[in-house]
Amino acid sequence: MAANTSSVFSTLLQHVGEIEDGNGGVRTQAFLNVCREVLPVVDKLGAGFTVVRIDVNGNIERLHKRFITSAAEYETLYKIIESEVEKNDHTDNSSCTKGLLWLKR
Repeated sequence: MAANTSSVFSTLLQHVGEIEDGNGGVRTQAFLNVCREVLPVVDKLGAGFTVVRIDVNGNIERLHKRFITSAAEYETLYKIIESEVEKNDHTDNSSCTKGLLWLKR
């Protein structure tokens, strides 16, 4: 029987190529899919990282909820940020802009 050489990181790398839209933008759904792939890694770090997992997942869900309100309009992360800046919502604690900032970290 052949050993399974696939890892979380190889799965992540497969999805990373789907993120860029070809115009310098980041596809929202593809980015969120990659972020979700990180959650099992955080789970493996143990109970001490439960708060981190909850925070990361919350930020993923925040962006996903905005994305599904208008998938065509929010196809890229830039469009979500641009929309919040136009409405002056980008500095709110519950903004997708802040959620994205924390996901990036």
